[in-house]
Amino acid sequence: EDDPSIPTTEWLVVVDASLKPPKRVGTLELTDHRPRHLAVRINDVKIRSEAIAPLALFATVDALVQRGYRRIAWRVLEPTDAALAEATGFALEGVLRKYCIEDGCSRDARLYS
Repeated sequence: EDDPSIPTTEWLVVVDASLKPPKRVGTLELTDHRPRHLAVRINDVKIRSEAIAPLALFATVDALVQRGYRRIAWRVLEPTDAALAEATGFALEGVLRKYCIEDGCSRDARLYS
């Protein structure tokens, strides 16, 4: 049996239902999922269409809020993801300085919720 105190990771498939037939257009990763604490972190958003991305993210957050989730966070590295987070109502909590190293350079991450 699954231990509810251990965080899990889940992938959500994003489908554009306006297309005939409906078509898969991307994925969202929910990580550090802690249902017992009603908390989750969005980790990886891969959606092909910039027009669909805000709608998919908003629908995901709305579904989580409807289920009673109290904390939905997103740690981002890329400016495009930061813009998407802000466009869908996330608030910047802070900047994690020197969060990781890519190509020999330190990178900051932004934490939104």
